[in-house]
Amino acid sequence: MITFHRVKVDDYYKVLSIRSPEDVYEGYDYLPDRFHKLISSSSTEGYAASIDNEFVAFQLVNLLDDGRTVLKKAARVAKEYEGTGIYNALDSFTQQKYHLLGRQRTFSFDAHNQTLMKRLYARKMETVMPRDVTAYNLKSPREVLKNNTTRPNNNNNTIFPVHLKEVFKSEKMCSELFPEGRMLCFYVPYKLKDSNIPLIYYQGTKVLGSVTEGSLLVTAGTSFRCSKGHIFVLDVYGTLNNAFVQHLLQHFRHVDLRFVNEPMEINIHCMDSENQYITDAMRQLDIQRDESFRDVHHVATTEMNWKYLIQ
Repeated sequence: MITFHRVKVDDYYKVLSIRSPEDVYEGYDYLPDRFHKLISSSSTEGYAASIDNEFVAFQLVNLLDDGRTVLKKAARVAKEYEGTGIYNALDSFTQQKYHLLGRQRTFSFDAHNQTLMKRLYARKMETVMPRDVTAYNLKSPREVLKNNTTRPNNNNNTIFPVHLKEVFKSEKMCSELFPEGRMLCFYVPYKLKDSNIPLIYYQGTKVLGSVTEGSLLVTAGTSFRCSKGHIFVLDVYGTLNNAFVQHLLQHFRHVDLRFVNEPMEINIHCMDSENQYITDAMRQLDIQRDESFRDVHHVATTEMNWKYLIQ
């Protein structure tokens, strides 16, 4: 007998027992490090499928854009129940809860997700935000800062929530920074609404901005720990220029103290990961590119009937 129910903070170990973190997202599973933070957010709800009181499937749902957009993330199913329809049953259960008039389902995934890529190729979904993803490795943020010979930028480039609110109000700045009408931050695509701003910062994300010769550059950095180690996700918007290296240094100065002396992998999400300014900045800071890592991240939406998507 399958039962479906909301997941609480105390269900941490039950959720993680469904699947080994090393077996999720190729080892880049952020859920163990972020579960309590995510499940405590008013915009996030977790649901599980149980058999005989044992969790066998799980799905995390983000409610964005004043609740008008539903984003499914952090999904998993126990290996022994793969292909049995258990996860589809859980997915249908959550769909029924959120299938209200005017709500749109959004998907955020990389090219390794074969199920969603097949739906994309079949034109059951439409990509609204493609992003190149490249990876770089460094010994530790503190080591980079210690060895850096670049004169520190004394300007505080931090964009606080009140500042981001002003950016969202400016049609000119939004057209330059966010031409797709969304800000992808730590895998979550936010429309440019004031109600989304607290959610952008909730995960401890640091947002920086600078203006160079009239061109805008915004970077948003978020850290998490997973089986691969310490991962730093950097979302890049606007015009890349010489200020990018200063953005990196400022992000490193604010890395969580848990990670400051640890090796770190930087995953850069941007429109053009081969941009010369990224290459030059990494070379200047002696940060090595992981040549074996190259990915494409998609944000896709659908206006179609939700049930059609799981056929």
